[in-house]
Amino acid sequence: RQRITETNNINKGLLTLKRCIQALTDRPKHLKAGREPPRVPFYDSKLTQLLEPALSGFSRTCFVVCCSREDVHAEETVQTLRFGKLCSSVEQAHRGNEQDTKQVVSDALMRIDEEIKLVEAEIRS
Repeated sequence: RQRITETNNINKGLLTLKRCIQALTDRPKHLKAGREPPRVPFYDSKLTQLLEPALSGFSRTCFVVCCSREDVHAEETVQTLRFGKLCSSVEQAHRGNEQDTKQVVSDALMRIDEEIKLVEAEIRS
């Protein structure tokens, strides 16, 4: 019973992800036609809530799809390839401030280096 519930939740998350990707793909078409863009259902699943910043243009995002050459998995492979094609048609303008991002990464790396030095000093003493 627990496994079935978990499987249902995974499938719900993946279906919602597909709906989000579809809405993001349709958005520019609707705006160009002067119509209201479709709602992106980010809050319909935990998976899409976690991916919202990545899909909204606040980071660079890459989707990797895994396929099988086995005949038994042909239907799943075709669906996966269609999803990959849909994902590749999403274009978002980067919304983050690149300079701020570089500074945040630089600061984080400096803090990590300091922590490493402290741990090394503890180990030596």
